[in-house]
Amino acid sequence: MDSRSKPTPQALPRPDGRATSTRSHNDEWVENLAHRICERRLSAPAIFFFESLRPLNFIASQTLHALGPIASLFIEPSRWEELSAALEDRRTLDRLLEEIEKRERERSLRR
Repeated sequence: MDSRSKPTPQALPRPDGRATSTRSHNDEWVENLAHRICERRLSAPAIFFFESLRPLNFIASQTLHALGPIASLFIEPSRWEELSAALEDRRTLDRLLEEIEKRERERSLRR
C-alpha cells in the first residue's frame, strides 16, 4: 500500500487523493465559515441549522457529491468539493459549532 491509500491519523484525505493536515485544511475552512457567520450576526440561525443538519450529515455530503457536476456551473468546483468532503466527517460540524460559540462568547465579552 502506498501512503495515499492510508492517511495518517492527523491527516484527512482530499478529493484528489492527497493527504493534507487537519489543521491547515479543515480547521481553516471551519474558522473561515464561523467568521463569516458571526460577522453577519447569524450565529443563532446557523447553530439551529447545523444542529438540525447533524443527523443528515453524511447523507448531505453524498448529495453534494452527486450534485457536484451541476453545481460546478455556478460555484468553483474545488470549493464545492471542500464542503462535501468536510461534511463527510461528523467532527466538522462539532468544530464549526464550537468555533461559532467561541466567537460569540468573545464578541459578548467585548461589549
